[in-house]
Amino acid sequence: MTRYDTTDEYYGTLTIKELEELLDAGSTKQKKAARTELKEREAKILLEKEELKKKEAREAIKKEEKKETKKAQVLRVLDKINREMSTKEFVKRTGMNPNTARRELGQAVKRGDIVRVRRGVYRFK
Repeated sequence: MTRYDTTDEYYGTLTIKELEELLDAGSTKQKKAARTELKEREAKILLEKEELKKKEAREAIKKEEKKETKKAQVLRVLDKINREMSTKEFVKRTGMNPNTARRELGQAVKRGDIVRVRRGVYRFK
């Protein structure tokens, strides 16, 4: 902020209410400085909101990719082995949490991607 020299720092410390009061009762220079400060703050707030929306969108995409990765991981591991595999062995190979692995394997069976041979044992179709 170099437009108003040392007074800029002063306007940066004022509250929005104080800046609005300057717009009503201040001198021309004060009004101009207050108006500029308010516009800069508004622009900063809009920028922060936009960044937050982008961040939330990125997180949603990552979350969706993570789900896809687990689905793909189930299929990739079972296809690569090309034989029956227990849930325990699947957990060792993928590093997944056992509960997550059971859930993902169950969902893959429901989708028809893999076959449940018997309790806790699966194979690729």
